[in-house]
Amino acid sequence: MKKIYFDKLLKNKCFFEILKKWSLIKVFGLDSTQYLQSHITIDILNLNNKKHMLCANCNSHGKVQSVLQLFNYKNGYAYIQRKSICKIQMNALKKYSVFSNVTIEEDNNYFLLGIFGKYVRTILSLYFCNLPHSKESIIFDKNIIILWFGGSNERFLLILKKKKLEEIKLFLLKKNILNLKNAWSYLHIKSGIPILEYEVFNKFFPQEINLDLLEGINFKKGCYCGQEMISKIHFRNLIHKRLYCLIGTTNFKINIFSFIEIYDGYFWKKVGNIIYSLHIKDNLFLIQCVLYKKKLNGNSFRITTDINSKFSMFKYNY
Repeated sequence: MKKIYFDKLLKNKCFFEILKKWSLIKVFGLDSTQYLQSHITIDILNLNNKKHMLCANCNSHGKVQSVLQLFNYKNGYAYIQRKSICKIQMNALKKYSVFSNVTIEEDNNYFLLGIFGKYVRTILSLYFCNLPHSKESIIFDKNIIILWFGGSNERFLLILKKKKLEEIKLFLLKKNILNLKNAWSYLHIKSGIPILEYEVFNKFFPQEINLDLLEGINFKKGCYCGQEMISKIHFRNLIHKRLYCLIGTTNFKINIFSFIEIYDGYFWKKVGNIIYSLHIKDNLFLIQCVLYKKKLNGNSFRITTDINSKFSMFKYNY
């Protein structure tokens, strides 16, 4: 794993970030469990009040509409996803709800606050009596929902209302904990979690963005939207593409779904598409991309629209 800007900062200090590009969606109603069960890639019956789970909802052809961080919430459920995809994803999910007692809506009364870095647990323990951990990855404390994310960098996601947000921000600032922009997305990428924006709606199968490697698909559950194609890919070993992360430089704006090319020693060949890019500093970027596995016969990549760009593989933690 290459050490870059964020790694050096997080190794020595704790930071926070208000996650304005992420949203909280609520699902409730008498039929909410059955309805979600028929649309998501995990078995919702395995979900309990002590954990949150990564999954996706797909169209009837098995293509991913959004990646969700799902958990129990009051008398229903809630999930976190990228804000850019909310409207189109919720409309798609509501499509079959006409005869079901279920409500799906974005909750703009809550804010998302990520806290991460060195001594993050010690610092938060000064404010909270309890914190989530590997065996209990979500807890409710002082009207705040706290989600735990593991990996090489332990981190916490707080879901809270504005008054509490300001209160905790003040607490953190008094402890000399500062805001670090884009760090949450970096840690998501470093953990191999796909970040899906509006432009990649209905573009990839869940295995192509590595959800099977992240325990985001249950191949034993009953029927759900897109299951036939997703199961066929799994049991017949038809996974031709995978999610990878590249690191490198470009002097141009990176557009989602742009082509990535690989140099095979003789020619540049198209090998896949960009699904997300993160600016690190100057002209340095991390990009998540879905690439054809069989075409990866080198480690020299470029973006098709910038022949002077230079990228190489950035390893994931799994």
